[in-house]
Amino acid sequence: LYDKGDKAVKNVQKAIYWYDKAAKNRIINAQFMLAQLYEKQGNTQDIINAYAWYSIASKLGDKDAGVLKRKIVSKMNNQEYEKAIIVEKTIENQVKKEGTYESKY
Repeated sequence: LYDKGDKAVKNVQKAIYWYDKAAKNRIINAQFMLAQLYEKQGNTQDIINAYAWYSIASKLGDKDAGVLKRKIVSKMNNQEYEKAIIVEKTIENQVKKEGTYESKY
């Protein structure tokens, strides 16, 4: 809705907010979409967040997320990668430990 401007004015920050809420409830599609939104922003911190969400989605079974995570890693320097691992672990601690998984399709 907010990410594409469908039936609402496009607002990336609102899209990130709502995808984040869903992603932390273990909805794989939301994790993947959140990672894509962060990746499109393009700055270093957003790329780090994209890596973290792709990695989490990948661990929950999203193969496409695993491919995109590896693509991002190939563009990172060591310092960015180390920070991405820390961010990933922080986010993993915020994601509900129980819940349902949702496939992308």
